[in-house]
Amino acid sequence: MPTKRIALNLAPADIPKDGSCYDLPMTVAILAASQQIPQTYLNDSIFTGEISLNGNVRPVRGVINHVEIAKRHKLKRAFVPVDDVDQACLVNGIDIIPINNLQELVKLLTDQVK
Repeated sequence: MPTKRIALNLAPADIPKDGSCYDLPMTVAILAASQQIPQTYLNDSIFTGEISLNGNVRPVRGVINHVEIAKRHKLKRAFVPVDDVDQACLVNGIDIIPINNLQELVKLLTDQVK
C-alpha cells in the first residue's frame, strides 16, 4: 500500500453498495493511483472480485450482471475470478480474463502496456 492517503468515492451515494465485489476494482484503483500499474489499459476494462488476505481473487455473486453492464457500456474486457469464468462466459461479445491472484493481475496489466 502506498504511504499517502487515498480516497475512494463510491458514487452515487444514494445507491446501496453491497458485497465484496468491489474489493478488486478498489485495489486496481489504488495500484493505478500509486503508479504501480499503468492506467491506460484500465479505461476499457471492468474488474470484479473479492480479495482474500493472501491476495487471492475469490468469486463473487452477480458476475453475469457485472459483465452484462460492462458490455452495455462497450467495455472490451472483464477481469473476473477464475471460479466465475464459466458464468461470465455466458455473456457474448466481451473478453473474459480469469484472475487467480493480485500478483497475476499486476503482471497481466503491466505486460499489456509494454
